[in-house]
Amino acid sequence: MNAKGTYIYLYLLKLVIITFIKADTDIFVRLYYGWVLTFSYRMWCIQLEKTYSRQEKDNRFITRAAWLSIEINIHCLTSIIILVLQGLLPSSTLNTHLFSSQPCETTFRSARALSEGNNVECPLKFPIHHKNQREERTASTINLSSSSTTINDIEKIIIKAYHEAEKIMNTLELLQILKENDLDDIKKLNSFVFQQLHLKSSIDYCYFNEVDLQDSADDSNNNIQNDTENFETNVEVEGLDSDDDNPDSYHFTTSKETFQGMKIFDEIDPTKKNNYFHIMINNKPKYLHKQTAARLLTTSKNCLSSDRLSRVQQTRKQK
Repeated sequence: MNAKGTYIYLYLLKLVIITFIKADTDIFVRLYYGWVLTFSYRMWCIQLEKTYSRQEKDNRFITRAAWLSIEINIHCLTSIIILVLQGLLPSSTLNTHLFSSQPCETTFRSARALSEGNNVECPLKFPIHHKNQREERTASTINLSSSSTTINDIEKIIIKAYHEAEKIMNTLELLQILKENDLDDIKKLNSFVFQQLHLKSSIDYCYFNEVDLQDSADDSNNNIQNDTENFETNVEVEGLDSDDDNPDSYHFTTSKETFQGMKIFDEIDPTKKNNYFHIMINNKPKYLHKQTAARLLTTSKNCLSSDRLSRVQQTRKQK
């Protein structure tokens, strides 16, 4: 069983290379193997979820970042293919092997390393080892504008990939656990995984006010630190709210109308209520994120962790 598990693990890694790295992979083959990967990891995760404890599960599964990467990339690829088939995106967007930044970084490092040799009169020629002589493969030609493929064909490819994943996981006797938990169906499997990802999601669904949405990223980086300092100097605490229904609310008076760079909102998602303090600013109800409050109360480092500009400036001052 251990030998089979190792073989399947290596096989799934091979599918990752075929799906997201190789340039000559046909787009529909890329889609098929991508969903085989996704369904295989989902079945694997559910089997661990129903059998082992949290610590044991973490030691027997791929990292959460790797799993989310597979999920996000295959959904993104599927969406792009559908948009290309509908004529809303050009076919060049399907070159997923170009999305990785690592080949680009490697190229730039090589270019910098060879830049000093450009002034040499005699060009340098480096011998190529026979093991490194690989056949150059061109990227597969992608032209779906004239393709007769439909969304129904895409669905058939995904369903075929699900059945292939079942065959792969069945060699490890994982399907029996899925049947025992009534998860041996593609819809039930997807629904369960969606719930698991949603419960463990740390996304903060907040309603930004119109001023925050209109502010540009450049202005945000330039003013975050100043806004934080001005907020500290201009705000005066008047005391606790007298309303019995909101005993934790505080009154603040400030000359500022906007709080750029700080998580202060007029409305929030009720399910995220525990992440905020209910306060009153200039007699208007506001919600202050606890992370912002913690930063404001810190004497040595009172700027948000996302303020990259201030961090760079602080590092330069220390030098």
